[in-house]
Order: sequence, then C-alpha cells, then structure tokens
Amino acid sequence: MNNGANQGPANWYEEWRAWMWWFQRYREWAAESPPDDAEMAANRAHWINLWPLQGRRSLWLDDAPAVRAPLLQGAGGQAFPGFGGPTPPGADRSYRAAKEGFERTTEYFAVSRRWEYIKVLGYGGAGVAMKYRFHPGVGRRPFNLVVKVGKRNWVHRAIRREIMMTKKMERAAHSIQMIPRNQVRLEEYKPYEYEPPISDDSSDDGNDYSSGDESRDDGPGPEGGKKITRREIEAADPQRARDKRNLHRIRLNTWDFKNQQREIELRKYQEAPDNAKPWIHSEYEIHRKDFILTEFCENGNLEQLLYRYPPRKFHPRRWDNPPQGMGGCPGVSANRAGKMVGIDLFEEVPPARRLWAIKRNVHFDITPKNIFITSHDVLAKDNEHRLVPRLKLADFGRAHEIKPRKRNEYYVNRRNLTPFPHCSPEQFGIDWEYIQKPDGSIVDQDGSEISEQKVAGNYGSATNVWGIGLTMWQIMTLREAPAPPILQVRTGVTKNLPQNYCLSLFTQDQFKVYDEDLRLTVARCMAHDPNERPSLRTLLRDALRGINKAFPGETDAFINSWVQDMIYDAYV
Repeated sequence: MNNGANQGPANWYEEWRAWMWWFQRYREWAAESPPDDAEMAANRAHWINLWPLQGRRSLWLDDAPAVRAPLLQGAGGQAFPGFGGPTPPGADRSYRAAKEGFERTTEYFAVSRRWEYIKVLGYGGAGVAMKYRFHPGVGRRPFNLVVKVGKRNWVHRAIRREIMMTKKMERAAHSIQMIPRNQVRLEEYKPYEYEPPISDDSSDDGNDYSSGDESRDDGPGPEGGKKITRREIEAADPQRARDKRNLHRIRLNTWDFKNQQREIELRKYQEAPDNAKPWIHSEYEIHRKDFILTEFCENGNLEQLLYRYPPRKFHPRRWDNPPQGMGGCPGVSANRAGKMVGIDLFEEVPPARRLWAIKRNVHFDITPKNIFITSHDVLAKDNEHRLVPRLKLADFGRAHEIKPRKRNEYYVNRRNLTPFPHCSPEQFGIDWEYIQKPDGSIVDQDGSEISEQKVAGNYGSATNVWGIGLTMWQIMTLREAPAPPILQVRTGVTKNLPQNYCLSLFTQDQFKVYDEDLRLTVARCMAHDPNERPSLRTLLRDALRGINKAFPGETDAFINSWVQDMIYDAYV
C-alpha cells in the first residue's frame, strides 16, 4: 500500500493512527466489527493526522451516546440454513467456506462405519463444528463428540492453535476436554513441521529476558528489588536486542519460503492424474488433516439458556437433600464421576507458587456462547455440582499465553482478538491514546512503552475476570454486551467501587431482585483498571459466601425443578 489519499495504512505509524481512530468509534458510537481495508482507506482523512493525546487522561466521554443494549432475541440465534442442500442465494463467503469444510469432513469420516454424523453445531472465524457419534465396537457404548475443522483447507493454523491452547487446559474441570485420537482409532496428532513463529514474538527457548520464564516469579526480582523492565534490559545491551529482532525476521522468512514450497508441491500432486502422481517428499505432509476432537456438552451453552429464561442469583448449597441416583439427569453415565479431588480433574485456584499459571493464559473470548452446560456430578466425591450442572469454558482458538516485557507490536496485535463488543478496557480503553515516546511522538513497533502501561495492553488473569464479569452481566440482564461501554456514576452502595462499566445493575429497579453482594462483585469484575478487579481467590471466596446464603423460596426442590425445566427439559 502507498500513502495516497484513498489508501489504507501503509506502515506501523499509520496503522497506529488508524486503530486509534477505530477504537474511538468503538467507545463513542458502538462500532461492532473491525474495519476492512476499504473502510480504513475511505476514512483516511479521519485518522491520518491523529497524534498521542497530551495532558491528564480523562475516562469520561463529553457526549455519551444512548446505551444500545437490545434484549437477546431468537431461540439460540438465527435460523441456520444447513449445509446439506444447495447453497442459498446470497450466501456470504463465511458460509461458503464453512460448507466446504463440512463437505470435506463428512466425506472423510464417512469411510468408517464407526463415525455417525449427527448435525452441524455452528461455524465462525476459525472453522465449523459438527456433532458426531462414535461407535467403539461390541460391548462398548457409543458416545457423542464434537469435530471442529478449518473451513477451506485441512491444514489450518487456527485449529492448530486451538489444539495447543486446549491442551494447556487438560484436566481442568471447568474447561472443555479434548478427546485423544487414539481413543477413536485415529492416528496420533503430529506437530506441524512448518508452524511459523508467532509473528510478533521473538522469544526463544533460552533463559533470556524474552523467554516465558520471567513471569513465573510473582514476587520481587532475585535481588529483592523491583522487576527489570524491557527498556532497562535493552538499554543495557542494545546490540543483543537488535540481534534478536533480526533473528526473528529470519525465522519468519524461512517459514514463509518453506510453506510456499509446500503449496507448490501440493498443487502439483493434486493436479496430476491419478495414474501419474509425482513423488512427494514426506516433509510436505500432503495428507495432513488438522482437526480438533472435544467432548460434547449435551445441554448447550449459556447463550442458548439466556434465550429461554432469566437465571437467578447465587443458589444456596444444601446438603440434606441430595438428588436420588441419576434422576433428572438424562444421559449421565455412572462411569462419569466428574471431579474427583486429587485423582481426576482439578478446579482449585493454583497455589501462590504457581500463580504464574493463571496470569499468563488469556482466553480473549469468554462469552455466553463459549460457556457450555454439562450435567450434574452425580458421583463426584465432594458434591461440588450436586444442585446445578457444571459449566465448561470452550473455544480456545483466540487464547494466548501472554508474556511480559515484549515489543509494542506484541500488545497492539492483541487489541482486536476479542469479538466486538466483548473487548476489555485493556483493548478498547482511551489509555492507548496517551501512549507516546518521551519526546511526545508516536511509539514504534519495537519499543517498550506498552509493556509499561497499567491498563493499555496489560492482558492477564484480570482480562479473563473481565470476561467473567461481562458474562454474568448478560446473564442477569438478558441483554447483549453493552455497546458502547460507558463508565458508571458511583453513588450510594457503589461509591467505593473502582471506575467500572457495570451498566444498569444499580440504577434500574428491575435488577434489584439480584443479591447486592453479587451485583457489587460483577461491578468490580468490570473495573476499568485490571489491577482493581478481584483476583480469582477473591472471586472464589465471594462465591463460597454467596452460595451459602438463604433466599426465600429457593429450596433444593425449587432449584432442582428449575434446572430440570430450563436445562434438561427445555434444551433441544
């Protein structure tokens, strides 16, 4: 791209201005989708002269627009036309690409009688998800599972990323679990030989300042003082910093060359007649198939539940009236004991010495549609989910293991990972517009300024907490995520809260039915500053306190009846 009047961003500095303009629109006018090249080019005059803001940062908008938070509509989303028949007139590119993935996958699994196709569950940016039933053989019960593939191609980087991040959640009781390929008689998954390094991450496997190890210490540095910043490290050895960046660019160029060669050889193989296929070196992996297999949650997701009924406040956990056997829990197997402390799955907050584990992995897509409802833990040893089913977080395709002290580019490239309007203040906040070099100019991509910010780009465990808070807000209000996000006036019971975006829960009488402590917790989760949001330990403490409260009429029998009606009976 060039610098013509009708062109989009041509370099880093122009991209910085363009995204500054776009997130202004997000905060002020509820823009809900990232701009394409044409839109960036058409609005060049609006962003080309934007410069870092000067003076004291202000979080308040001068003319806050009316809140646009419509009620959720539909019965689980728009009617899905399906992939079985002809492509509907006017179908968009995403539908057509997903249909390609569907047809390719059903053809592949149709070869074996063990695989029974049930239906398409949905499709999106990363791929298409389908429900299958696998038949293990004589004497063993068939079971349902989810197959997720990329759209246009078997070789799919986003699917590989989802596999990698989902594996990090292995044995986590509240995360969707992968099904090993050998369990369904498939060849084990192999790492992709041509996997590129993350384009903005120059980390290597050594023990230098940009490896993953520096975030594992939650206390002060080895000398007992403050942690060393990227700026200080680069100032101490600028040549080393330049060498690392150059090496990273070489790695990217090498991957690009190898992948181009693979595509050329694969095209030759596909275009050749069956009786004259060229010999292909095994390194080109022409038969590779990237797909992820996960457990199937029989009761849908929270978004589908919201279409059916307004959930209620914290439920008291009572121990004197457990469900009898597996009544009211269709499909629950006696062999699925759920969480078994110390033996099977875990769901506790990591101990202090392992806090790095919860600070580094950020989901970036915690929304009601990605939180699935399983069944009661009928045989779980600790009765953790005796009254209400367990929830499981899914779709780790956008998840990243965040590292500290990275280049500016590293944090900028994660601003639009989260689907609008679920972005956190670390992504959409006005704080980004005050970031500048010491001389007041625009930062460059290799700089260290963003790694030093309190809010902008400060992704971590608190970013996940924002997603949890926003999801709880949607459950309680039955509304879409607020667009645009607006800071709330703090008075009365909210006067001591941090600045937050918890719209309506304290200003509209209809939401006073919810426990005040619960509303205050949600508001803290939606704080502007990630450092002011509650920790996971605090949330666990609040939840334990909340579920032991008693509310008029909310007996175990009432809760069991509600779960039966709204989850087991209502889900289709």
